[in-house]
Amino acid sequence: MFTNASCKLSRKQRNGRQAEFVQVLISPVYWEGKIGQRLNSNQNGVHDVSQANEIIIIIPESSLGDILPEKDDKIARCDENGNCIGASFTVTHVEDFRYGSPHVRHIEITAK
Repeated sequence: MFTNASCKLSRKQRNGRQAEFVQVLISPVYWEGKIGQRLNSNQNGVHDVSQANEIIIIIPESSLGDILPEKDDKIARCDENGNCIGASFTVTHVEDFRYGSPHVRHIEITAK
């Protein structure tokens, strides 16, 4: 499976009233940024253009550790030393493809 990056997953966990963040470095992964716009319109003829930028991350099964990504987790692209590059994104969708041939089992993440 083609990989081109590493990423850091951050999950907020509640410990009573205190919030703690658990961070996990996941390497290697495939990271692809998609840039786009969305045209929104309603029945009154009001048109609006908004950003529809998304990030697609494919994590091979061999790169997964004990923690699996979930919706609303934060994810950021990192270098091989774990230093984050750019902004973090919020996970909006996770699909599990850990079946079939062992060479192509993976998790697909969409984030904004």
